[in-house]
This record gives sequence, C-alpha cells and structure tokens, in this order.
Amino acid sequence: MTKLEKSNKSNKSRHFLISALTAAIASVSGISYTQAQDEGSELQEISVTGSRIRATGMNTPTPVTAVDASELATMAPGNLIESLSQLPLFLNNAQPQTQFNFAGSAGASNLNLRGIGTQRTLVLLDGRRVVPSSRTNTVDIALFPDAMIRRVETVTGGASAAYGTDAMAGVVNFILDTEFTGIDGHLQGGTTQRGDGENWEGAFSFGTDIGEDTHLLMSVSGFQQNGIDGYQGRDWFQSYGTVTNPAWQSAINAGTCQINVQCAAGPQLITAPNVVSTQYTFGGLTVSPVPALNNLQFLSDGTVKPFQFSNMGTQGQGQLSQSIAPQFGGGSGDNIEADRGGEGGLIPEIERANAFVYLDRDLTDDVNVYFQSIFGSSKTNSPAFTSLMFGPWQATLFADNAFLPDNLRQTMVDNGVESVGFSSLRSTADLGQARFEQENSTMSYTTGFKADLNGGFLDGWHVDGYYQWGRTEVRIRQLDFARVDRIFLAMDAVVDPANGSVVCRAALANPDQFGGCVPLNLMGEGRASQEAIDYALGRNDGTNRKVQAANLEQHVLDFSANGELYEGWGAGAISAAIGASYRRDRIQQRITDPTNLPNDPTASVVPVNNPAAGIQGIPGAFQGGSSGFQFSGAQNFTGRINVYEAFTEVLVPVVSDMPFVQQFNLTGAGRWADYSGSGTVWSYKFGQDWQVYDDLRLRSTISRDVRAGSLSERFDQQGQGASGTDPFRGGQSNAFGQTIGGNPNIDPEKALTFTGGFVYQPSYIEGLSLSADFYRIRTKGLIAQLGTQTIIDQCFAGAENQCANITRGNPADDPEFGVGVITGVFNGFQNLGRAVVAGIDIEASYRTDINLFGSLGGGGESLSFRSFYSYLDRNSIDSDPTNAASNTKIDNAGNIAGSLPRHKITGNLTYSNGPFSAFIQERYISSGKNSIRINGVDAVEGIQIDDNKVRAAYYTDLNLSWTMDQPNGGEIRLYANVTNLLDENPPIRAGFFNFFGASQQVDALHDVLGRRFVAGMNFSF
Repeated sequence: MTKLEKSNKSNKSRHFLISALTAAIASVSGISYTQAQDEGSELQEISVTGSRIRATGMNTPTPVTAVDASELATMAPGNLIESLSQLPLFLNNAQPQTQFNFAGSAGASNLNLRGIGTQRTLVLLDGRRVVPSSRTNTVDIALFPDAMIRRVETVTGGASAAYGTDAMAGVVNFILDTEFTGIDGHLQGGTTQRGDGENWEGAFSFGTDIGEDTHLLMSVSGFQQNGIDGYQGRDWFQSYGTVTNPAWQSAINAGTCQINVQCAAGPQLITAPNVVSTQYTFGGLTVSPVPALNNLQFLSDGTVKPFQFSNMGTQGQGQLSQSIAPQFGGGSGDNIEADRGGEGGLIPEIERANAFVYLDRDLTDDVNVYFQSIFGSSKTNSPAFTSLMFGPWQATLFADNAFLPDNLRQTMVDNGVESVGFSSLRSTADLGQARFEQENSTMSYTTGFKADLNGGFLDGWHVDGYYQWGRTEVRIRQLDFARVDRIFLAMDAVVDPANGSVVCRAALANPDQFGGCVPLNLMGEGRASQEAIDYALGRNDGTNRKVQAANLEQHVLDFSANGELYEGWGAGAISAAIGASYRRDRIQQRITDPTNLPNDPTASVVPVNNPAAGIQGIPGAFQGGSSGFQFSGAQNFTGRINVYEAFTEVLVPVVSDMPFVQQFNLTGAGRWADYSGSGTVWSYKFGQDWQVYDDLRLRSTISRDVRAGSLSERFDQQGQGASGTDPFRGGQSNAFGQTIGGNPNIDPEKALTFTGGFVYQPSYIEGLSLSADFYRIRTKGLIAQLGTQTIIDQCFAGAENQCANITRGNPADDPEFGVGVITGVFNGFQNLGRAVVAGIDIEASYRTDINLFGSLGGGGESLSFRSFYSYLDRNSIDSDPTNAASNTKIDNAGNIAGSLPRHKITGNLTYSNGPFSAFIQERYISSGKNSIRINGVDAVEGIQIDDNKVRAAYYTDLNLSWTMDQPNGGEIRLYANVTNLLDENPPIRAGFFNFFGASQQVDALHDVLGRRFVAGMNFSF
C-alpha cells in the first residue's frame, strides 16, 4: 500500500499523475488515452465513482463516463450546465432559462440523468454530498468552484448501495484538483450574432507548498451574462399553433365525416403560423351573452370594434381557443410570447461568483488532515407572469364606468345590461412588467482526515473520515405582480358627483379604507396612467414585492474504510469497503408578503364583493384570497430529515488466467438507511466484470435503488383555488379549494435497475476504444401529484384511495345527485404507480498520430475522436397499474415537448499540431412527436392533426486555440469558440394550449439563441 507521501509538486510529476488518473478512469468508461509514462513510475491507488473500493486501474461492472474539465470547456465555454447538457445521457436538465417560478429554484442549474427528474440524480463534489440549493433537494452546480474542477464522472446505474439514497438515475461526481500547484487562470468574453446575451467569465487559481508537509490552494471565479427577454432578431419565431381545419368542420356539420375517423376533407387540426388566442387581447375583449356586446375588442385609442375571427375557424378546449392573426387568415388577436419572449424569456440575466480554499497537512507519513471551504453565489433576473384577466380570472366592466366608450355604454343601456366581462392579458405597454429576481448563496466547510493503516488485520487499509456543514440561502423576489386586492377596485372607476372627477367606486363609498385608490384605465393597450399602474402594482408605497426566504442547512458525518480482506485467493485479492454516515437536512422558509405580513393562510386579504360597500368586479377566483399577489400561494414551513446509513461493498476475483476468462470478478454492495418519517429502507447491488481477453470486457449489474421524499414533497403544503368537473354530479363544474404539495406520510421510491454491456479495445487498432451498455430502471411507488381532476376521475373509476382525498358538502342539501358538492381536494404528493426507463448508451474514442502537414513543433501532429450516443427506448408512467379502470399509461420516449428524444448524439474531432488545435463538434437530436394531445391521448396524424412531429436538429460547434510556451515553464493559450456555427434554427414545435393560449413552443433541448461567439485566454505558470 502506497503511503501518503507528498509529491514534489513539480509540473512534470503533476502532469503524470493527472494523466495516469485520467487513463485509469477512462478505462472504466471504455475510453482509452495514450500517454507517455516516466520509466519506473508507479500508478497510485485511486477510487472511481463506480465503486467505493480503491484499486490500481480497477475495472468496475458499473458504467462510468468520465470527461475532463478541459474537454467540457472546449465543448461549451461558460457555464458547466451548458457543456454537460450536450452529453446525451443528460436529458431535460434544469437550466437558468427553464427555471423561473416562485415555487421552485429560479435560474438554477440542475442535472437530470436519463430525464427522470433532477431530484433522482445524486450530485457529489469530490465524492461528498452537497447542501441542496432548493426545497426539492436538487443541487445547483453553478455554485461549484468550477475553476478547480478536474473532471466529471457519471455513474449511470446501480449507485444507491455504494453512494447513498437518491441515486435513482445515477451519480454525477465533480472531482476537484486539490493537488494543484502554481498559478492558473482564464478570462473570456462572448456575445450572440444578434448582439445580445453579452457575457464574460474570469477565474484565478493559486496553489503552493508551505514547508514540506502543508499544501494551500485558493481559487476564485466569476461569470456575468446579460439577459435576453424576447425574440428580437430571431425570425424563426412565428407563433406556430393548431387550429380547426375548416374543411373538416364543414364535413362534420354536413354529416359526411365523423369525429376521430379518417376524413376525406382532411384532419381535424392543422398547424399554422401566427396562431393566437381568441380568449383575450392586450387591450381587452368584452364577454357577454348579448351578441351586440360580445367579442368587442378595445383599441389603443379607447374605442371598440368587433373582434375578427380568422377564416380558418377556431379550435377550443376548456376555456382557451385559438385563431389566426392578421398576418395569416385575417383574424384579430395578440401573442404574449412575441411581446416579451414568454415567461422567463430566452435567457435570464445571470451573475455568479465562486471561491474555494483547501489546506492539507501530513501529520505523519500515513495520516493527512485537511480543511476545505467553498462559497458560491448567483443572481438571476427574468421576466415572469403578466397580469392575467381571462377565464376564471376575468374582470368586469360596469355601465357607469367613467372610462367606458360612450357608444358601448349606450349599447349596454339599450339592452338593459349592467355589466360585461372584460377578458385581457396585459402587455409590456402597461402592466406586463412582472419579474423574478433570485439570489442563491452556498457556503460549505469540510474538515477530515485520510490515513493508511499499517500492521494487524487491516494492514494496508485506507481510512477516510470527515465532518461537513453546508448552508444555502435562497431569496426569490416577486416584483411588480398584479395586486389583485387593488387592480379590480381601481378598474371600477366612476365620476364623483360632487366635483366631476374620476375616482374609484370603493374610495367614494369608503374613503377611510380605499382613499388611496387610483382609477385605472385598461380599456385599450397602453392607456393607463403611470400613477394608476404604480398603485395597481404596489409601487407607490413599496408593496410591489413578495419575498420567499428559504434557508437550507446540511450536516454530514461520514466514515469509510477500504482495503484487502484476503490476499491469498487464487484469482486475486478480495477487497472490501465499509462505511457509516449521519446526515441532517433542514429547511426553514419564510414569506414576506406586504398584503399579509403574518402570512396566515386562513386570512382574507382580497375583499369579497359587496356592492353596497362599493366593492364589486373582483373575480370569484380571487375573492377572500390569503395573498394580494396574483398566483402566489407560497407558505411558511419548516422541515427536517435525519438519515442514518451504513454500507459495505465487496470485490471477489473468481477466476483468472484461463481460456476466454482472463479475469472474472463479482461485486456486491448493500446499504441500510433509516429516514426520519420514512423508516428503514435497503438498497443493494450485484455485478460481474468479465475480462474475456485483452481486447474485450463484459459487465453487468442489477441493483435496488431508493429515494425518500424531499423536504418539499414531505413538508411544503399550500392552499390554492381550483375548479373541475364532477362525474358524480353529471359532469357539473364548480370551484373549490385544494391543498397541494407536502405529504409527511409518503414512502420512499424503490427502483430495480439493470445494466449490461461491454468494453472493446481492439489491439489491432491502437487507440480505438468502444463501449455499449443497456439500462433499464423500473420504479415503484413514484412520488408525484395526480392533479385535482385526475383525483376526481380516478375516484369515479373506483379508486377508493383517491376518494379519501375529496371533501364534499352535505348530500342532504342537494338530493338530486345523492352526493354533496366538492368543497376541497387534497392534491398532495402520493406514491403512484410505476415508471420504466430503458435505453442504450454507446461511447467511442480514437486517437492516432498523423503526418499530414508536418509538425509545427512542440508535440507533433495528432487526430483524436470521441462520440457519445444514447438511445431512449422507453420512458413510461403507469399512474395506477393495479386498477385497469383508473390507470393511465403514457410513454414519453420520443416526446420532444418533454425534452426526451429517442436518439441523441454528440461527436467531436480534434486536430492538434504543436501549439495549434482545432476542435469541431456535431450534435444531433432526433425527430420526435410534439405530443399535442386530445383527451389525454397523442393526436393521431392524418385523423386528428396534420402533423404531430418535430424535425431533427443538427448543431455544429468550432473551437480554435494556439498555445504559447513561456520561458519560465508556463504557457498562454488563446482560443476562440463558435457555438451553433451554421446558425441552425430550432425546429418548429407548434403549441396547443399553454397557460396564455396557443403559441409556438421553445425548450431547453434545442438552441434558441443562434450563432454565438466566445474568445479568451488561459494562462498557467
């Protein structure tokens, strides 16, 4: 066993150590590197993320993909999440542009292996857990000290027994370079071809020996990126959506076609550009049962004209319908996506900073102690919800409203109508300015030891122990959201008979309570006064922000040991690892709501309509609400989880040096975990590693992996309004309250995972390495929410467990149906059904020396290739497999809307010649289904829709660099990178019905920014 001696920290020895470690890791993942080694050098014992057992160049049956940090930086300079998202084994990562809501972690970078949920991917930093960055137990990798990350190792199966619960999809381990010596740094800047999204990044690292026994390492880095709110300069956005085929509608009316049957007139729905909602306009749309008062559109001058429906017809589902805008088919309508880029924009404004300090000291030749400190902070800012006033949130205009056009008022008088509905979605011209701001800061302190044991039964064993404390502070600010306790009262403006001025009706009736109300004119886009806007949003008195402050804290105490149990075994030494740990995760969330300072969920801060008191026109969905901010129900809560764990892992060489069995090893691992609130749960793993001969190795594992409920899934409950149809009452619709979120009684998820594959490194083609692995993850007791309507429908289908989640009124009050009206639904997390994910991963690499143009000096000419391919065969969910009547099964494999393509390939080619290097990368995302659904089922092409596919996408990236050696032994490398070199547009994905209506959809899977450039320099001394 090699003792813990300090190396001389020279550049030469450090280079060899990194090369040796990289080669060992690469052999595990099936990737081969050719490196010149110093004669007489000895490869030290290392551990790879596939196992807790340390061994020299050990092969593991668990697939591990290792990517060096420099390779990641070449693939996508900037944020780690961007480069890792290019690896096919990650699907639907949560990136800054996809994470903007008050209930989650806005602007975070969360990894999602296999696309089965960020909360099911265990993220480690140097083999240790990291304090969560959100109440969903996810880790924001943007807060990691990226300047000191040496490589990233990804285990794609069978990891819970070795590394702990939550590794349902696998483990991603960020390995830090704690042995760094010298000075290293880089500085870069970038922008898009459209001249937006400007960004810069810088980092500086310093490492030195202090005497013979102590080593100090420090690093700082920073990143800043301007946000892109809208689609300016990106003409690919044309608001594609679906509308009813008028020929099909005519055939249905004539009785020559039937619904959901092949029709000669064509499919039911057709895909077209410039699709907008007929449910609202920016300036407002009247809603009335009186034809003369229905669908009148307010113009920017305050007048009205009839809303013009497209000659393409309309298509409706629920309370949303669609039309073709003037650019296509002659209709009216507005599109919020085109106005501002939708909720979250294209990319948010981002700032982040990271710092890292590491100090270690050799107490003896065999004992080393260390201290590590990490700090990370990030800030994001993005557009959020606009003020929404349609459907159940529709406003009301009364005949005596002071801003009402005279001709409309007269029409109301002529028809004896006292009020009409007002359906609107505000744009950036007046109220559409809401934003999310989030600040995350993480600090972590670790102290520990590493020791080699000498003598006795455990001679040669390696022991690790550490204590770690971490804290994440999350501050999410909700800015300029509509104050629903003000906006509707301000819209109800009348003329004061005493002086002829325009005032709020409520202020006229009750000046003591509503005297500060400012009349608000929303009849037409951009007509509201700034004073009225400031009042409606709360800017006038500083009550325009609601803040969610969450503090997450984690304590970890961990001890492990590994070594050889028995050396005399014929096929090799039997090795083992054992360990135990304690972890406590705690969260405390507090809400600062100026409309409800105690944040009392039972409080009624939005007035209830009382015309006698001058209060009217407030939609029923808001009346009596506990928060004055639209769509914000976050609550105070506190939660804590204690976890005790113990594990063991064994490697047994069974056969060696036989025909077709050069080496055959078996591995096994088991882990016991006790969760407060969830009880005891076991995980295990069995694997085999068969080196058939020098060129071929076969491997497989079967494991049981587990995940307990997160802090949010167990403790975070919120009360919200809801509505639905009740099949027990003849399909009658009604509104009711719902409790969403936390359920302290949920059980852990349990998954059975199988992986099997091979590694092939043919001796007759030096430098070539291939690997392929099949995986299948079958999860039972999936922790998820059904939704209120599904709960009601499954209860009607006979699921008694769902009936228990429904509260009803007294059936005697309404004997017609025999059951009372729904008054409440518990829509909390439950252990639901079954999920199955299956697919294949393939990797290939090749490196060779060449002689095409002659050497430029400093290393000769070489060519290297590396590719990653993932095939997703299945990603299915059965909501209730034990009950055929209530079960719904959906397979999302190939669903582009869910960012789950069946095929994803990343391949890169690098040409090196002395100081010059050229890197070109091709990324392929396969075509798939758009998943426009009718009644919960994918629309059938040719019958229900003309086209329900999304085309494949190809992206090309280029990186050029030139390295200049310095006289003092250092080097400076200049580089330039072009992402999406050919400026490939994202494929058209027509929207069906989203929250704001129908519009073209964008996602994190495809490139929405277009061609962009980065240039910078690295230096090291």
